[in-house]
Amino acid sequence: MKPIFSIIIAVYNNEKYIVAAVESVLQQNIDDIEIIIVDDGSTDRTPEIIDKLALKYRNIKVIHQKNSWIYASFNRGIKEATGKYVYILNSDDKFAPGALIKIRNAIEKYNNPDVVWTKVTLCKSDENQNIYEKKDIRPLIDKEYYWGNGQSNENWGVLITSDLMLEQANAYKRELIQKHLFRNDVYGADHLFNLEIIKDIKSFVIIPDEIYLFHQYDNCSNASLGKFYGYEHTMFNEFYTKGLEVLELCNIKTENNINFIINRRKKNFSIEIKNNFKYGKGKLEEKLKDILEYSIDDIILEVFDDREELDARILSALRMELVEESLDKNSEYYFMYELLDSLLRYEKEDDDYKNIYNAVYNIKNPFHVGEIFYNRLISSR
Repeated sequence: MKPIFSIIIAVYNNEKYIVAAVESVLQQNIDDIEIIIVDDGSTDRTPEIIDKLALKYRNIKVIHQKNSWIYASFNRGIKEATGKYVYILNSDDKFAPGALIKIRNAIEKYNNPDVVWTKVTLCKSDENQNIYEKKDIRPLIDKEYYWGNGQSNENWGVLITSDLMLEQANAYKRELIQKHLFRNDVYGADHLFNLEIIKDIKSFVIIPDEIYLFHQYDNCSNASLGKFYGYEHTMFNEFYTKGLEVLELCNIKTENNINFIINRRKKNFSIEIKNNFKYGKGKLEEKLKDILEYSIDDIILEVFDDREELDARILSALRMELVEESLDKNSEYYFMYELLDSLLRYEKEDDDYKNIYNAVYNIKNPFHVGEIFYNRLISSR
């Protein structure tokens, strides 16, 4: 008899927390579970630890593979899954007590929905996983929501604006998740996966219970934070375009839902330029070139119909970066420093207006960042 749940745990060099993650599954008081641990080429004691777990517990299967990154590990585990539903648990996180029983109850109550969307609780923890602060990061979900059997699409809007689709921490029917799998080229592949499966979902339920405990450890953050990969702009654009496609597909293209997708792209634009400045490779001049010539594209101009907001976000990020890193006076992008310096000068002289004009219409500033501020200054002069 096939189990109801296949729990996939991808692990890489995590000898410290992997046992706790596995134990959080074993302590769910459900026998009908298989646990598939995919070791992504660990070089610490992780392989030894999980092999011992597999010898001790009959429902644990271990797969060792060459290092291929996390989503490839997810996919490997998913392909091996035999359960009715697949749930992915990170190796340094845990299930809340009784989590799988609550998911099973929802599955039975709503007659086997394609997806059970579950919430993530942020747990600020010390290095021994002692939690000293909890935060519900999806507080808008305070009751069950069901969609299926010809019901109104209103609950699709609830799902999208709740941000539950940003993560893979949900229970998916095995046939659904095995049909699509995860991309392995961007750190936001979980969100792209959820956007992709929409066309094949016939029913879903959102449950408000505490299910997934995401541990944020002292002096440690999410692996994608504090980094700049170089593909953020394209990835965030894909989030935006696919998000709009979902609104169309689900017939929920309301003003509120459209604005939600737009505002998320605005927020992500600030993230990408700030991370480019702070963590991107190369000199500041190279980062400025990337932002001024490539990051402002048709999608960004569509999202920021107010150019003042777009320019302000770019200049604000640059101002913060210039506190840490200066532009050489001989740099061909020194005009951006002069633009900021003159714009921020309270009492402007003729040279300030000249500096602003020259910066706004510099050939290396093709989208004329700062023009709206220049025009306003001129009109009030």
